[in-house]
Amino acid sequence: EFNDAVATADTWVFENCEFAGTAELIATEYQFTGQSAEYPAGRNGFTLVNEGAEAHELLILRKGDGVDLSLEELLELPESESETMTTYVGGVFVGPPGDSGVLVAGFEPGNYIAVCTIPTGTIVNGDGSFTEGTGEPHVMLGMSFEFTVG
Repeated sequence: EFNDAVATADTWVFENCEFAGTAELIATEYQFTGQSAEYPAGRNGFTLVNEGAEAHELLILRKGDGVDLSLEELLELPESESETMTTYVGGVFVGPPGDSGVLVAGFEPGNYIAVCTIPTGTIVNGDGSFTEGTGEPHVMLGMSFEFTVG
């Protein structure tokens, strides 16, 4: 019931509040679709719809000023080092197929990365039961994108 109430509220916010920009993203194994290469500065809203069999998430990180490493290069670094080069902006989780969620956040000009770090094989059923995956994170299979905020 709680998740249904949150989904109803999130949908209302996305449809009725003013945003600098919006995006409706689709999550499948193992990719995002619907994203743009650039978004406007200010408050942006992202909806994420799970059209895959596995659970997914959208985590957005802002690269630090002067950080010109690609996502692939950041992933090769030790986590303790790459964390100093990015700032968490926000995230949204979608569990069972057909589930959707909304991420609303303020975006400053800069370079951003979006990733899904859910382990491969993670399944969430409509009744809330789940199987935690043991495979590598979806981002390692290509579920990511980079974008600029201007």
